Amino acid sequence: MAAWRAAAAERVMGVRQALASSLASIGDRIFWGRLRPLTAEVCMLVWLAAGMTCWIIPGGCADLPAWVLFAGPAASVIFYSAVALYMRWKGLAVGYACGGSSSCGLDAFDWSGLIKRLSLAGLVVCAACIAAAAAILLRQEPPFSAGFWAGLAVPALAFIAQRAARRAGKSMLFTVSAVFVFSVAAWAAAATLHWIRGA
Repeated sequence: MAAWRAAAAERVMGVRQALASSLASIGDRIFWGRLRPLTAEVCMLVWLAAGMTCWIIPGGCADLPAWVLFAGPAASVIFYSAVALYMRWKGLAVGYACGGSSSCGLDAFDWSGLIKRLSLAGLVVCAACIAAAAAILLRQEPPFSAGFWAGLAVPALAFIAQRAARRAGKSMLFTVSAVFVFSVAAWAAAATLHWIRGA
């Protein structure tokens, strides 16, 4: 009995080591490369839909109820958790069913198709954010005025920075930092223009 347990434990460790590098690479591409940026986009889209516009229009968050502030992060957490829990639950079921084979779990999903669909979803949600920001700005500024372009530069530059960093093969930390820097710079430019026009 002891020998059987030792052999089973050794077999399990062998399967884990065989799958570690393959599944780690897939997980990085899905969760860090696609799902987490998509989660941030969901948060921004919910904020825009709820009327929280101070990140593109200075002073656009006046008199907003507290629930709006938490609606974006709550929606993003629910979205991310739903996808992550589903994949983990299915992976656990496949792990029990595969019987310890060396390819256990690698065929649980169409990984390449899933990555492509998440990339497309991220592009669509990002385009929706930019379109919603443009629609909001058109109610505040004359069409295609300097104030319109300054406000639209915040989501547009964030999207360009994210795509450029990913295409250059930079790390997620670099990508997030680039998006943050470009967003702050664009928002500062919009706030300055808003202050000059109001002075």
